Amino acid sequence: MDAALSRFARLSELTALLADALSEEEVVLAVLDQGRDVLGASGGFVVLPTADRSELRLVGARGFAEAIVERWQHIPLEARVPAATAYLSGQSVVVDSEEQRDRLFPELAGGPLDERMSLTLPLRGRAGMLGSIGFAFGREAPLTEYELVYAEALADHCAVAIERSQLFAEAAAARAAAERSADRAALLQKVTADLAQARTPRRVAEVLVHEGVVAADAQGGWVSLLNRDGTLLELVAEAGFSSSTVERYGSLAADLTSAPTIWMHGLVPRWFESASAVVEAHPELRERHVESGFEAVAILPLVVRGRGVGFLAIDFVAPRAFADDERALLQTLATLCSQALERAQLYEELGARANAAAVLERIDEGVFQLDQNGRILIWNPAAARITGIAAEDALGRPIGLVLPDWDRVGSVEPERARESLRFELAGNELWLSFSAVRYPEGAVFAFRDLTGERALEVARRDFVATASHELRTPLSSVYGAARTLMRRTLGEARQAELLSLIVDEASRLSAILDELLLASSLDAGALTMQVVPCEAAALVRGVVELARERAEDMIELVFVDGAPGTSCLADPDRLRQVLVNLVDNAIKYSPGGGRVEVAVTAADGLVRIAVADRGLGIPAWERERIFEKFYRLDPSLTRGVGGTGLGLFICRQLVHGMGGRIGVDGRDGGGSVFAVELPAG
Repeated sequence: MDAALSRFARLSELTALLADALSEEEVVLAVLDQGRDVLGASGGFVVLPTADRSELRLVGARGFAEAIVERWQHIPLEARVPAATAYLSGQSVVVDSEEQRDRLFPELAGGPLDERMSLTLPLRGRAGMLGSIGFAFGREAPLTEYELVYAEALADHCAVAIERSQLFAEAAAARAAAERSADRAALLQKVTADLAQARTPRRVAEVLVHEGVVAADAQGGWVSLLNRDGTLLELVAEAGFSSSTVERYGSLAADLTSAPTIWMHGLVPRWFESASAVVEAHPELRERHVESGFEAVAILPLVVRGRGVGFLAIDFVAPRAFADDERALLQTLATLCSQALERAQLYEELGARANAAAVLERIDEGVFQLDQNGRILIWNPAAARITGIAAEDALGRPIGLVLPDWDRVGSVEPERARESLRFELAGNELWLSFSAVRYPEGAVFAFRDLTGERALEVARRDFVATASHELRTPLSSVYGAARTLMRRTLGEARQAELLSLIVDEASRLSAILDELLLASSLDAGALTMQVVPCEAAALVRGVVELARERAEDMIELVFVDGAPGTSCLADPDRLRQVLVNLVDNAIKYSPGGGRVEVAVTAADGLVRIAVADRGLGIPAWERERIFEKFYRLDPSLTRGVGGTGLGLFICRQLVHGMGGRIGVDGRDGGGSVFAVELPAG
C-alpha cells in the first residue's frame, strides 16, 4: 500500500511538473526522468511519428549510449522492434528476457543494448496513437502489478502532456504566421508609398534595395539597370557589399551570354538556395560570388512594357530554402519596382523630348508648344488623337479657344506635373494630366490621357476597399483566436476549436492571395496550359457534385448532359477552376435560393457549358465590364456579396488561353446564364 501511495504521489508531482512543460522535449524528458527513477529502469525513450507518418522519430532518450541514440533516431514503421509494435498495435509490449527479445525482435539480437527486460507502452491520444514510450531494465525480475499500473498511468500522463505541447506549438506557429502577414502587409504599404515619391530610376532602385533587404530578412541586395544604349548593366543601388566589390562590378557588359543579361531577359525569377547552386548554374560567377561573402540569392527581373530592363537581387549569408510566401513577397516587390521604374522613365523622357520634332511624331503623350502670346506653334499627332482636334484646327489659334477652361492649366508648374484635370470636348469627358517646360519665348506642355487610368483607378479603389474588407475579417479572426490561445486557462476543447478557426481563416486568406497571384501570372503571360481532349460531361458532373456538398439546402443544383461522351479541347484543371468559379458565383448571387442548372451541349464543332441561375441578375450595360480586372458588380457590398473582383477576369483569361470564349446573358424573370464555349475534341 505504501508503494502504491508513493507512486500516486510521484504521479501527482509529475502532473504539476508537466503543467509548465511547453515543448515536446520538455514533456518527454520529465516523464522519462521520473519513470526511470520510480521503475528502476536503466534507460527510457519516447518516439513519435513524423508529420507524414512514414516512420517514428526519437523525441527523447535517457540512459542509453550515444551510439544507440544515434542508431535509433528514425525507426521505420515496418521495423520489428517494440517501439513500432506498440505504436501500431496499441498494446503494451513486455520482454521478460534476452532470449525472448532475440526471438521476438531479431533486429535487436546481438546489439549493443545492455538490457535483460523491457516494457514499451503505446501513447494514446484523443484521436488515435501518438507514439510509444519504453523502458529498459538490467534485471530479469518481472515487473510488479503496481509497477505496471504506474507505467500505464505514466504513459497516459505523457500522452496528454504531448498533445498539449503540440497544441501550444500549433498556436504559436499560427500566431507567428499572422504576425508575419501583418508585418508584410505594412511593409508593402510603405514600399508603395515610398515608390510613389520616387522620381528617378536610381531613387526607385534605392527604395527597393533597402526595403527589400528588410522585407526578406536578408543581408544584402542590389539593382542593376540597362543603360540607354543597351550595352551595359549598371549597378544603381546596393546594400551590404564592400566598396571594392561595388567598384569592380558596378558596370557589366550586356553580353547576351552573361549571367546578368540572361537573368534580365529571362523575365522569370531565379532562386539560388546556396553558393554551390549559383556556381553550378553559372560557373563563371564562382570568384565573384565567393568574394561577395553571400550564399543564397534571389534574382527578380525588372520588366517595363514587356521588356527586361534590369534585375533586383536579394542576398543571404547562409543557404536558404525560399518558402512560397517569401517568393510571392519578393515577386510583388519586383513588380512594384518595375511599375515605379516605368513612371520614373516617363518623367525623364518628358524633358528630353520637349523640343525634338521627330520624337514628337512617335510618342504617346500629347505635346504642344505655345508662343509668348499663348498661340499654338506645335500640336503633335498624339495631341490630335487624344483630344479629337486635328492639327490644322489647332495651329495658330489661342490655346484658350482650343481647350476650354485653359485658365485652370495655364499656371501649371513642373512640380505639379501629375495634376489631373477634367475637360469636356465634343461631348466626351477627358481627364488629362499636364506638365510644363517654360522659357522666355513661351512654353512647351505635355499631357497624357488619364481617362482610362482614372476609370481603372476607380475600379482599383473599389478593389482595395473590397480586398481590405475580405482580408480584414479573416485576419481579425486569426488575431483574436491567437490572442485567446495565449491564455493557459483554456480547455483543450476550446483550444481545438480556436485552432480550427485559425486553419479555416488562414485557408480563406490563402485563397484570396492565390487569386491575386494567378491574376498577376495571367497579366504577365507566365501561365502555361496543357490543352488536351477531355470528356466535358464527366468533368462538369464532378464540379456539380462537389458544389452540392457545399451548397445550402435552399439551392437546387441540376446537371443536364445534352452531349453524352462529347470531348472538348481544354486544360482539365483550368477548366474545372473556371466552372467551380461560375457555379459558386451562381450560388452566391442567389441569396434567396433557387435552381442552378449546369448544362452541356454540342453543336457546330463547339462544346457549350452553360451555368444558369435565378439570382440577382446583371444589368445589360454591365455584362461586358464584369470580366474586367478588379471590377465588381456591387463594389459597395450593398447586396452582401463579397469577393475580390478577380474571379471572372481569371475565368475569361483562362478560357481564352484554351482557345475558347465566355459570355453572359440575362434570363426572363431574373437571373443570369454564363456560357463557356470550347472547341470539340
